[in-house]
Amino acid sequence: MDFLNFGGATARSDGRGAVSTFRHGPAVVDRPVPPQLDIPTISPTPPPRPPRPSLDQIVAEIFTQVWARFRLVLAQRGLSSKKLLWMAGATALLMIGAHWAYPSVAFTSHRTAAQSDENRGDEQDAIGEYTQMIALQPRNPEGYIHRALAYYTAFQYGQAIADETQVQRLTTNPQQRAKSLMWRGYDYDLSGDHARGITDFTASLAISPRVPDTYAQTADASDKTPDAHKGRLWAYWRSKQYLLAARDCDALIAADGRYAGSYLIRGRLRCSMGNTGGARTDFEAAYRRAPHLLPAYLNLENMLEKQGQPRQALDVAQAALRANPSSAVALGNVGWFLYAVGSVPEAIADDQRALSLDGSQDWVRYNLGLAFAVRGDWPQAQAAYLVAVRQATHVEWSGAVEEVRQALARQPQSQALQRVDALLRSHPITVMPRVCSDP
Repeated sequence: MDFLNFGGATARSDGRGAVSTFRHGPAVVDRPVPPQLDIPTISPTPPPRPPRPSLDQIVAEIFTQVWARFRLVLAQRGLSSKKLLWMAGATALLMIGAHWAYPSVAFTSHRTAAQSDENRGDEQDAIGEYTQMIALQPRNPEGYIHRALAYYTAFQYGQAIADETQVQRLTTNPQQRAKSLMWRGYDYDLSGDHARGITDFTASLAISPRVPDTYAQTADASDKTPDAHKGRLWAYWRSKQYLLAARDCDALIAADGRYAGSYLIRGRLRCSMGNTGGARTDFEAAYRRAPHLLPAYLNLENMLEKQGQPRQALDVAQAALRANPSSAVALGNVGWFLYAVGSVPEAIADDQRALSLDGSQDWVRYNLGLAFAVRGDWPQAQAAYLVAVRQATHVEWSGAVEEVRQALARQPQSQALQRVDALLRSHPITVMPRVCSDP
């Protein structure tokens, strides 16, 4: 889910739309993060890990070594048979006690190993450890709770739903039930069953209605703190129940009006409802509370462009650049709107500066190629497009094709644009499957 960009969601999902609708970059799959996980970045191909001995093997090895040492000491000291019998009995009692305590020790051992696996980003091994926990204590909800979150992180929503359902059967603790229902709501929603997701979010809120007092204020407002109000909001939105989504959004703002991300979300929601005036108010409220909150500017720019106001959009883009002077995205957007108002040389200069800041912004490279083509500079346009098509997404490619088509409609005799059109159509990009759809 890309919670940040208004307007680009539809274009991203169906491959239509122009460069102007995807200039903010590819969609980001944004999901709430399980709070106990702290997963560092790891190498794409980590070295193979040696097999971990099971707890049974460890205990057996320790017992074998202790028993061998015990027999050696007995032989060296020449203890009597009575003494030997007494010590053997004590050892037997000790082993019986260890056997009774073994499940709890093993349970803790598997949990520790699973958390280590999660910290390494190895979700499948963690799931295996949690499965061992469940085998040792099948009536303990803790194993199911941890494994469900591991399944969620691994995008295995069906398995996560099964474990969260088991938690509901096993626990009467209200906080555990509320949290489990919330996570099952996310699992249902992200797997496409929005109605069941809404049901679970509502049941969670019925048990624990308190909204968090505050949210993490990040640079892009993509707060990932799990919350049933936010989860239900997006489920309502994706199922096009806009008024109900607005109610949850108002609850977020009432809980903490300082959090700029809530205004950004409500602005996007109001855009979907056709309330562009209210949306503009919310976007402006968002970046007043967080002047460096680039998505608030981007959403307002996009809305103004769709309303046919590129010069006003340019003013907002320049304000975004003043607040974020080192942002390639902000600078690239200024370049795009300069192109849109006819200032092509200035657009080329800003696009080149943006790429010097961040060469991975291929949508800027497409815009640069288009500006060169409109000026009739085929060699420069060809160079920009050839780099872009080698590493860009299908959405960026399809948007670029549409922009060239529109430019050709204005300049049908342009040989540079004709060549660009042929070049793009000869380099189609494979459509990659989406993990989840935007609202």
